[in-house]
Amino acid sequence: MLDFFELHGKYKHSGLNKKHIVFEDVQGVLQGINCSDIDVVQVANSYEGRPINLVTIGRGATKVFAWSQMHGDEPTATSSLLDLLLFIQCDSGRRWYKEWRDNITLHIVPMLNPDGAAAVTRENAQGIDINRDAIVLQTPEGRILSKLMDDLHPNLAFNLHDQNPYYTAGENGAKTLVAFMAPPPDEQKTITTARRHAMQLIGSSVELITPRFLGKIARYDDTYSSSSFGDLAATKNIPCILIESGYDAADSNRQMPRMINFVALCHALSLLSASSDISGKEKIYNDLPMNVEGDIID
Repeated sequence: MLDFFELHGKYKHSGLNKKHIVFEDVQGVLQGINCSDIDVVQVANSYEGRPINLVTIGRGATKVFAWSQMHGDEPTATSSLLDLLLFIQCDSGRRWYKEWRDNITLHIVPMLNPDGAAAVTRENAQGIDINRDAIVLQTPEGRILSKLMDDLHPNLAFNLHDQNPYYTAGENGAKTLVAFMAPPPDEQKTITTARRHAMQLIGSSVELITPRFLGKIARYDDTYSSSSFGDLAATKNIPCILIESGYDAADSNRQMPRMINFVALCHALSLLSASSDISGKEKIYNDLPMNVEGDIID
């Protein structure tokens, strides 16, 4: 199996090691793509008129859909997704991509909330939290995400966020670098087949990641929220993986979570392509320490 940690260090985009990622950063990477297998299409405009792009890679029956920066001030996974696009264009990445391109179609929205990114705010330009807009759909960003979810009906979704710096992996634990969660489909937190599959994929990723970041990976609270898009995916029987990128004082630009997101995405694609047996891996997910918020509120 490829060492995705090492490959990320070698091939990550050099211009994205910074606190804030804005539309121009994303657009610069997308415009620089030189690969016929990567298709970029504008699917909507933000409230202030900035393009929202859908990137599609592969041609397989299994569909994976990942979106990032629906909160404008949460850019970490945007860098990870752009790193993945750059990696696929390099020799090692091309060889890896050819292993799954006939089995998987990967769809990416690398920045859902470009207006919030420009203003460095959680909300969109209407002042609305897009991740509380899954039912009412007041925002153009929420409407396109809902439409894409329905049109694509993916076999796996990645909902990618940042969290505030005060979370720890368990009570009195180390700062959380990354927290995972498989969203529930209802208030009873029913473990459907789709949700169990998400738990198993998370468990397999955690098994890979933990040796390098022992004690710094956590499980995010899974209280049901009907107006959130991850929970909406779960109600549609779509396995969904929430990744919340955390913080370390020695890593103010969140480059370690950036790498972990990249590794988790690549690992999941490899598992799906190979139809790997991950039965029982949900125990690893369930055994993670809870993501505990400190007394300071961001």
